[in-house]
Amino acid sequence: MTTNTENNGRGTRLLSAAVMLVLAPAFPASAVEVDINPVIQGEGNCMQAAFGTPVVGKNALNCTANDIRLARVVEADTTFCVEGSTFTLENAKFAVAVNASIRYDAAFFFSQDGTNARGQGVDANGSCAVVTVVPGSTPFEQLDGDNVGDIRQGSYDAIWSVPGIMCADTDNDGFVNLPNCTSWHNGANVIADFSNLASLAPETKSKCACDDTFNIPVRVEKAGIQVTKTAAENTVAEPGGYVTFNVSIENTGNVPVTITSISDDKYGNLLSDDLPNVRTNSCTELANYELEGISTTDYEVTCSFEGLVAGNRDFRHVNVVTVGTLEGVSDNDSALVLVTDSQQDPSVSKSVLSTQNCYVEATYQVTVTNNSEADTLFIDEFYDNKFGLVDSGTLGADSTCDVGREVAVKSTAPGAESNVYTCTFTASYLDADCSGSHVNTVDVMTTDSDLYESTVTSDEATVTLSVSP
Repeated sequence: MTTNTENNGRGTRLLSAAVMLVLAPAFPASAVEVDINPVIQGEGNCMQAAFGTPVVGKNALNCTANDIRLARVVEADTTFCVEGSTFTLENAKFAVAVNASIRYDAAFFFSQDGTNARGQGVDANGSCAVVTVVPGSTPFEQLDGDNVGDIRQGSYDAIWSVPGIMCADTDNDGFVNLPNCTSWHNGANVIADFSNLASLAPETKSKCACDDTFNIPVRVEKAGIQVTKTAAENTVAEPGGYVTFNVSIENTGNVPVTITSISDDKYGNLLSDDLPNVRTNSCTELANYELEGISTTDYEVTCSFEGLVAGNRDFRHVNVVTVGTLEGVSDNDSALVLVTDSQQDPSVSKSVLSTQNCYVEATYQVTVTNNSEADTLFIDEFYDNKFGLVDSGTLGADSTCDVGREVAVKSTAPGAESNVYTCTFTASYLDADCSGSHVNTVDVMTTDSDLYESTVTSDEATVTLSVSP
């Protein structure tokens, strides 16, 4: 009777070899090459985690033995994958080399995250798929009475499928690298079970083999897209308006990609029909749109939408659109629209309200209208070409025209302040002949809230002079 005292938590066989052979279950005389082998997979199932953690000192696997190893993949139903995705290696025929007379409880650890099959760090983190071979599936036999296959010295082909492989080409040769480790037991004293990961670990830190650059005949296809965003108009006058944005999506890879999202950081999900501040949006038509590879004629598609750009002078509106795909590749681009000064001149009118015979004392009305919807207007000066300065500070009580007066922006909003300012001034004119006409105009000088200055001349105002009977 033999006892394994260094089993790392694995089961210990207490029966003699002879008894084990009697108790071994029966298997078919000739095994068939089919994928019937159980697979343990997921986070925390790499070889070092099975052997034990924390990974320090003598507990760290070095895998210097070469008793069982995978030589290559002879063939597989899977022929290509998209870089960065995960896939199942279907019905792969592995060439297995056994360099010892007999090895028990073979298990094959495959990396699922593209790193290695041992595990990383003190806690041996990592995701692995562990293929455990059933006795009777070629070339594995039942030699020690448990439910994990054993194997004799030689070179064999074994067929199984491996799930969750990362499509990664780490050596840049165009094909997938599948890091893997192989474990076994030298003797028949361990009760291995494919439901117990610890029972599949190496007996010692050296009794295992690993290959971090193992190549398989699965071609890596690269997926990629390039997004270009442009604004049909790079400027818009304040207070703003709708601008057309064009979005171009180009497949830069050699495999088809399917568009699953188009989002804008200012306007939202452009695949939606109902977005505030967006109108005439053709990007909604690209949901689940498939772009062929770059070597085809259907490798690029465009859409456009109108988005509201609003702000004061010199406001820089930058928005970014991001496109995502089913294949996990994405790209983004931005567009810039500058809000410019509207520079809208006011309008001024003048009319005569009253006259008094030859000694003309006329009252004039001046109307200043702010035509800008963006900028407040400030009146700097009233200057009449016949009477000179005619503001209240100059004419006193004879004028209601105030310099520095603020005139509101033009607006149709309910309760909005009026954009029209009206004032009057009275001035006298003496005509010796008491005949003819007195014609004058007034210049109004203004500055808007963006410091744009303007001088506008009013209509002519005419006073007709005549002798009273």
